[in-house]
Amino acid sequence: MDRPLDLAPVEEVLLPHAPLITVLAQVRWPEVTHLKLNIDDVVTRVGERLADDYPLYLREKEFQLAITPRGPIQQESGTIYQFKSADQNWKVSLSQSFVTLDVKNYTSRKDFIGRFEQVLQAVDSAVKIPFVSRIGFRYVNRIEESDEYSQLTDHVQFAALGGGAVPLAKGVELNHSLSEAIYKKGDVQLLARSAHLPPGATTDPAISAASNRSWILDLDAFQEGEIEFNTADLATKMSDLASIAYSFFRWAIDDDFLRMYGGDV
Repeated sequence: MDRPLDLAPVEEVLLPHAPLITVLAQVRWPEVTHLKLNIDDVVTRVGERLADDYPLYLREKEFQLAITPRGPIQQESGTIYQFKSADQNWKVSLSQSFVTLDVKNYTSRKDFIGRFEQVLQAVDSAVKIPFVSRIGFRYVNRIEESDEYSQLTDHVQFAALGGGAVPLAKGVELNHSLSEAIYKKGDVQLLARSAHLPPGATTDPAISAASNRSWILDLDAFQEGEIEFNTADLATKMSDLASIAYSFFRWAIDDDFLRMYGGDV
């Protein structure tokens, strides 16, 4: 396969058995006075508005990696407040600088964006944020079943396979490979990561490792700059980001790949 990448919108094909392990959307903003001084009150107001759909509550510490003369160390950088659906499929994470919605079992873009707009409305009703500095939409796909993994070179563009596309002589095995590229279309950037991993390895501490050899296709479409915090506009922009990330996914694979996961094409 050898097709040019143009990231033009393509019709979404629903995959009943999609290889997605997580889908998330995030909006980030600079420090806001009301959040800095009254974070607990804001969290309470947001939680009250989300309680019917996200009745479970969890509070976790946020850490960042700092490089010191003694080596890298983890430093506490704040608190993340989480609201989960009763089946724990959906999760909202709120901090002083961002709100994220993620889902394990993704069904459709329309459903996801609709839910994310409701989350933004809850935040907007609790605290006035003048503008956001980054919005992002991320799909993380993983192929780990041995039969499906062995067919990757038949159904995935070589350029998207990274080191997995290299022909190997007898006796040579691929241990792992990681490649990434950033593409730009207008104001939007797309970070595309492709990784072949041995059992028990992961590219992201937030994602549990697979027990088998696996291939990861991690697509993160984002826009940066001063963007007005308008819930409807942000939802539209997020849908556009999802479309760009999905277009890369469709460029990378063929119709037989879609059929493997239940796609009607």
